[in-house]
Amino acid sequence: STSIEFKIEPTGFDLKSENVPECSDLSMDYVKFVLRDATGAEVEYKTLIYTVNEEYLTQVLKLDPGTYFVTSFLVFNDNGTPGDESDDIIIRAAPEIDSEYWDLMEFQLDLEFTVDAFFKKQIEIDVLCFEELFFQEFGFTWFNFHDVKIEYQCFFGDICTGKLDDFRGGLY
Repeated sequence: STSIEFKIEPTGFDLKSENVPECSDLSMDYVKFVLRDATGAEVEYKTLIYTVNEEYLTQVLKLDPGTYFVTSFLVFNDNGTPGDESDDIIIRAAPEIDSEYWDLMEFQLDLEFTVDAFFKKQIEIDVLCFEELFFQEFGFTWFNFHDVKIEYQCFFGDICTGKLDDFRGGLY
């Protein structure tokens, strides 16, 4: 297997507009990303982010030689609770393919790279500032959910009892 790491390029919006996400001052703590291999199999990875010479890098990952595609890349802040993902916040993200923001990226998703035997490789990927309000512009749909509230439930069945007098004058 060969070592790779991702160099995260925190790209901002050049547009001064209210119609783009604001960048957060929160730290970039870890990243979750999905790699697809040449067979189409996808694997999700989670790795911490390190700062080296003012560059943001993921932990080194060992992969077998071959061609891979990055299909998802989300940067999280751990909200001061490492190990508890329930309150973590997505602060940067790579826009999905053909989304409104996808064309703004130089190193876009479905980013193809090749792993060669015995060579360590660094792959650059662009991420934009993220706010949940702009999930559609990133091409995300996983924030859409349908909230169902059950107010009452009906039950139909037979009541078997040996004490019929207990039910006289009742609805049964």
